[in-house]
Amino acid sequence: MDRSRPSPKEAGENDGSLTVAVDRQGIDAYDFKSRAALVRQIKEELGLAEFEPLPSPWTFEIEPTLNCNALCHFCSYEEDIAKFKMLQRENRGQEFGLSKDTVMNLLAALEAGGTTAGTFWSGGGDPLVWSHIVEAIKYAATFSDVSVQTNGISLGKFTRNPEDLAAIRLLTVSVYADNPEQHAVIAGVASFEKVIRNMQRVREIRDYEGLELTLTAKLIVDANNYRTVPQIVRFYRELGVDSVGLRLVQDYNYGGEGQRPVSVELTKEQKQELSDIIATSDYKDSSLNSFGRVVTKSTRKPATTPHCYNAIDGHFACVDAWGNIFTGNPEIGDECFRIGNIIEQPWGEIWKGQRHREIIGLMDQIQRAVTCANTLCRHVLANMGTQEYIDGGRGQQSREAVIRRLGSFL
Repeated sequence: MDRSRPSPKEAGENDGSLTVAVDRQGIDAYDFKSRAALVRQIKEELGLAEFEPLPSPWTFEIEPTLNCNALCHFCSYEEDIAKFKMLQRENRGQEFGLSKDTVMNLLAALEAGGTTAGTFWSGGGDPLVWSHIVEAIKYAATFSDVSVQTNGISLGKFTRNPEDLAAIRLLTVSVYADNPEQHAVIAGVASFEKVIRNMQRVREIRDYEGLELTLTAKLIVDANNYRTVPQIVRFYRELGVDSVGLRLVQDYNYGGEGQRPVSVELTKEQKQELSDIIATSDYKDSSLNSFGRVVTKSTRKPATTPHCYNAIDGHFACVDAWGNIFTGNPEIGDECFRIGNIIEQPWGEIWKGQRHREIIGLMDQIQRAVTCANTLCRHVLANMGTQEYIDGGRGQQSREAVIRRLGSFL
């Protein structure tokens, strides 16, 4: 599964376009500003103090396993997956990762908190290979919008019963090519036909049953496929997906621990060639146009807000396959920013606990000192949206309207 993370040399100007995703109406699926303004509005309605986060994070990301049924050459979780598999071999095949009880208890605690609007299922492995994924997602859907990021190989788990598929609000499938040969080179497995059949089946069930499900193809662009990006985008548009996202493969490793021995990123010359290919292509597409501008954009530091509103308002939290809890996306895997471990402590001792409050202060401090990883952070625009709301530049936000535009997922 894709979990590509931006490298310091790659991220540059972070204007919210690290991933470009536009629907058929040209609407940006990553409208972080209005979502962040809504979070601040809800916080004010609850009468919370400035450094008091929501009772439960607005979006909660769950990485239940590091097992994966693909072998993507660009995977940023290679070392963690290898360690995971070694532990399972040493323990005679016992499935490691989060247990069913751990996840269900965590979901119950999030539900009780009352302000978790979205659960996002992803991981260094593929979340759909986790044994309890269907049951867990169906429970999560009773109190939150559910988003799933997957390589699509195991989507059959959700197409056997329309009620199971109905639990998913946003389904994002990582794609690499419009033909089996190129797909196999990138994904490391011959799964193209299966993934396409699964996506078609999802669309058929969704349309027949009238499900409120957005299907997105997320094209991971590397040196193997960048020359054929326009035709790949056309292929998935014609397949009937609602949105096509595009993301450059990057070198940034899990936890930020150094660069790869051999880079998987496009060179500057390849990026320019990609931009030229898009500009001169006969196929015109809103996502393509935006992506063509982003890949050659000059690098500069993004705007910095007075506070890290992601941290102090409680926009986001993530639990990884080892049970560690983090409250920022670039910080996932960095021990310095871990607020607790759900296997060792109950959620009630972690969220708003002493360690969490310390990390809120730390993240805010480094934000104000302009020393945080804001070129890597997907919450930069969220911070800007909150500041605009505080300054009076944004009026009252409609919860229903924001969520309708996938606003549960920050």
